Amino acid sequence: MKNYYSTANINFAEMEKEAAKLLKELFPLCRSLSGNGVRKTYDILKNVTDFNLTEIPSGKKVFSWTIPPEWNIKDAFIADKEKIKIVDFKNNNLHVINYSIPIDTMITGKELKPHLFTLPELPEAIPYRTTYYKRDWGFCLCYKDYQKINDSEIYRVKIDSALTKGSMTMGDYIVRGTNF
Repeated sequence: MKNYYSTANINFAEMEKEAAKLLKELFPLCRSLSGNGVRKTYDILKNVTDFNLTEIPSGKKVFSWTIPPEWNIKDAFIADKEKIKIVDFKNNNLHVINYSIPIDTMITGKELKPHLFTLPELPEAIPYRTTYYKRDWGFCLCYKDYQKINDSEIYRVKIDSALTKGSMTMGDYIVRGTNF
């Protein structure tokens, strides 16, 4: 019987290097349901394979779902009174809840805490959260950074994001099978 799944000609070391390079390029991109991060991701992945891209407009009903507004983000942070950033989107895009509305305000730690999400059982981990359909904002951070937030201190909170009428980019690629 012919082996259709032979790995004899695959250079796994080279494949691993290429995958690591690709992941290093993709990880920093802020991707959600829609927006420029998704489009940039497809631009990068087109170097690996050619996707068919479809743009589905915001507000369009798709079965039981409605395509949400397009979300793009430029910057986000929480800074203390010395302007030291405790949380910085530019260091890790997981720090901002996807689809957070824009905000730029000064607020106490006590007022800030209901907008912070962490995993105390994994003190070094940053959780991932979204707020696609509820207009809200928030940050995800390691528990050790959360513990730095003082209830009575004033913090600057900024999320430079936009929710606009746009589209969701969908990519597909058909892999043709073979007859055995």
